[in-house]
Amino acid sequence: MAKFAKGVPKPAGSGIKKGQKQTRTLVKKQVYDLLLEANKHPVTELMNLLPELNPKDRARVWLELLQYVSPKLSAQAVTIDDQRDPQSEEDVIDVTPLSNDELIKQAKETKE
Repeated sequence: MAKFAKGVPKPAGSGIKKGQKQTRTLVKKQVYDLLLEANKHPVTELMNLLPELNPKDRARVWLELLQYVSPKLSAQAVTIDDQRDPQSEEDVIDVTPLSNDELIKQAKETKE
């Protein structure tokens, strides 16, 4: 792969020309057209192969296909605008692990 020096302008005429399709897109279209001509659909053919796969590969195929039929959940950003005094003792939460007996005791106290 060619290395480019920082600050050196791009050579004239390099890159994809305006209106030119990328090779990868053309290859995908050709493969899809061949499948249609043979009256084969990629997903249907994949589903026909599932019984021959081992369980691990079968699960991988199902997970890959699942992304096309159900929406992906995206990570949610949470912003907290906390105006409390960080030195205040009243908002301190004790996060030390509790024993089973202590958990039961706290649960009973919460019910009452």
